Amino acid sequence: MAESWVPCNWKNDKVLELAVLSFLQNCPFSQILHEDRGPPTAEDLDVCRCVTSFTNDVIRIRIKHQDDAGFILKIAPDSKKDDMTELLLPPERGQMEFEALTYFNTLVPGCAPCPLFYDKFNKILCMRELSDHQPLSGAVLSGQFSDIGARALGTALASLHAVTHTLTVGTDRLQELSQQFRARDSMMTLLRTYHFERPFDPSDSGRRCHPSVLRMLPEVFGDAAVMKAKEEVKRSFMNDLECLVHGDLHIESVLVNGSDIKIIDAEFTRVGPCAYDLGLLLATLLIVFHRYRHVVLVPQRPDLYNSQHTDDIADPDHIVKASDTVNVASTQSDTKDSCVSGGEKNGHGKLIKKGKKCQDVPKTQGDGGRENCFAEAVDCRDGNADENTADSHQVFNIEESLKTEDSDQGSGRRKPDANDADSGNHGSSNHDNLAAPDTDEAKVELEDQTDVRADDIIRKCSVLLQEYTERLGESLHSSVRDREKFQQTLLQGVAAFTGCEMLAWVIGPPHMDFMDSSPPAQVDCVRTALHLLRHMQRIVCVEDLVRLLHPTYGKNVSQRQDNLTGDDSK
Repeated sequence: MAESWVPCNWKNDKVLELAVLSFLQNCPFSQILHEDRGPPTAEDLDVCRCVTSFTNDVIRIRIKHQDDAGFILKIAPDSKKDDMTELLLPPERGQMEFEALTYFNTLVPGCAPCPLFYDKFNKILCMRELSDHQPLSGAVLSGQFSDIGARALGTALASLHAVTHTLTVGTDRLQELSQQFRARDSMMTLLRTYHFERPFDPSDSGRRCHPSVLRMLPEVFGDAAVMKAKEEVKRSFMNDLECLVHGDLHIESVLVNGSDIKIIDAEFTRVGPCAYDLGLLLATLLIVFHRYRHVVLVPQRPDLYNSQHTDDIADPDHIVKASDTVNVASTQSDTKDSCVSGGEKNGHGKLIKKGKKCQDVPKTQGDGGRENCFAEAVDCRDGNADENTADSHQVFNIEESLKTEDSDQGSGRRKPDANDADSGNHGSSNHDNLAAPDTDEAKVELEDQTDVRADDIIRKCSVLLQEYTERLGESLHSSVRDREKFQQTLLQGVAAFTGCEMLAWVIGPPHMDFMDSSPPAQVDCVRTALHLLRHMQRIVCVEDLVRLLHPTYGKNVSQRQDNLTGDDSK
């Protein structure tokens, strides 16, 4: 598979040369390398540049003949251009991330990687490459995100929020934290614009949606409950000072290795509403859930599309921009005639954030690529690599991974058993035997396997939510008069952020490129978000929220597992 790291001649690039020289001068080699190894020289370094990072210039440095010596450097330019505007970003955001990661580790030891140094003069942040971790998206889709991992993530996030919560530290200390971790106006503007304004503006021309999604936009923009929820979460995002939050916590901002969780990319850390962190994380998990449900069904099982908006799905790669349509808010005709292709694709599985379009990213050879996992650095995973030792900065390419796993059906990999959905450990493949069905029984088995494993993703969301709410409630118990009311308000806030973020990532500039090839998944994400926002006032407990995320979750799981294992005893 193609890599998103490109070897570079750093001596011919002034920015990269400064970064390498800063690395040689500032990195504490005596603390991290074996005693018998002296500090490296410039000739000892292999330097690659990440071609998919958006907000930062990212390079990876590895010391030759030292497999355990990998480093990630983030260089922060003061501006970046997207498809519509030039984004002015504070160049000192690397220092903000350095301070945030360091502080996270003082609050909850081990919850974040420890940065090695920050070069204030050259605006360069340096961290170790975590070769034994993988991004949360990859762990979820490969079946390596267990219940233990979900609980660990819920505990870590609840602990970070609880120890800095206004009910714990008081308003004076919270104000101090707000000044210490003050997100710059330009960064707040970026998040507000891309997550809560442009996605919900009918005149915005930066959309990349399938026609079946574009036809749903009048329903989205005309729904009073949805628009009210959007305004409320925007207000909460900007004004609610509740605790220290990560500020951009999605599935690429978390690395996992079993029960070991690392929260990364903390440059947006600030004091804000705790529901925002959990809502954004949940939204991106649900997007992966819907993509998973359809990835083995396109185009093999079009009959399983459960959306009513699939009449334009003949060409899954036919992704359009809103600017290419006649009128997004009023189009009722066949949009095929008024749309053009969304541009040359540079590989499935790539996460493109903050308005970055796939045609704007340099195309790498082959069909791989995805934005970063750690320090916005990327690698593509070799299909033959041992997944237990996969590079944490390697790409988890969803569709390529599925192709590789399906081709291994006869290579000795075990079939999933009934306990897999409960254990969360599906072996090295969670798509074995999902080939195109040629009999009615095979069709039923395919649907059962897909539903059981998709439900397992929802179950991980449930475990995460349950652990988070319990831990936060226990920590704040002495300060909360009505714990049930506190939990209800929190969960309804999480639901509001989740629904709005799901819409933003599907119909707005924040974008997961791997969704482009599955219009049914896009449609289902919009439907789920609308359902969640319309009915979130019903939420009292975690179970209520989970049922709104996926109404059929858990109803027939046991029966489907019996179908998979041939158990007719029930």
